[in-house]
Amino acid sequence: MSRIASSQGPKTAPKPNLVTAAPSFRLYYFNIKARGEVIRLIFHAVGAKFDDVRVEDSTGWAKLKTDMPLRTLPTLEFDGMQLGQTMSIARYLALEFGLRGQGVYEQALVDSAAETADDLLSDFLEVVFIDRNSKKGEAKRNFVEHILPQTLQQLDRYQKQHSSEYGYIVGNGLTFADLAVYNVLDQILTSGMIELGYYQRFRYPTELRKRIMTHGGLMRYLNNRPRTKI
Repeated sequence: MSRIASSQGPKTAPKPNLVTAAPSFRLYYFNIKARGEVIRLIFHAVGAKFDDVRVEDSTGWAKLKTDMPLRTLPTLEFDGMQLGQTMSIARYLALEFGLRGQGVYEQALVDSAAETADDLLSDFLEVVFIDRNSKKGEAKRNFVEHILPQTLQQLDRYQKQHSSEYGYIVGNGLTFADLAVYNVLDQILTSGMIELGYYQRFRYPTELRKRIMTHGGLMRYLNNRPRTKI
């Protein structure tokens, strides 16, 4: 499959298919990025309005917990219904907003890429939340020197096989998998675990970053979102 050379730069992304008479969405998550941020990115990518309810502390969470369907966050509320778990919410919204891919097989490919990004996020957060400094240093080295580059190599191969478009992982348009990948790479970068130049060795992350930087809705959010430690 032929590929567009990176020197051509990103083309304008096609507009997603927003649903008319869209439901009113309310997202509950802690005031951190972690597992809630990819959902926020989906909303901002398509320009859909939602209430971003950020739980600030354990007291606030204790008040909400019994009202959540799985006693976990993130939780999405809409039209009198609730949906829990990050990837279930992300897949639902991606289908709702046209970020899921074209056809059943392409959607499965998108899911595979998104799940790979979620696995990487789990590995990253595991390092972040290690309490003992002695173990944290070793875990960080393993992540930066082995887990992260191996995953980025896999994503580069995956994009080469399943997309001919600059900066997209599957097909010819933005999907929630691209947002899931950007989310975890951005969290790793802003944590200070690596420098920006780390990603320049890998084609897809480099192209994806340029894609996101040309997306008005996402950049408005990224430039103005609350600053959090995680």
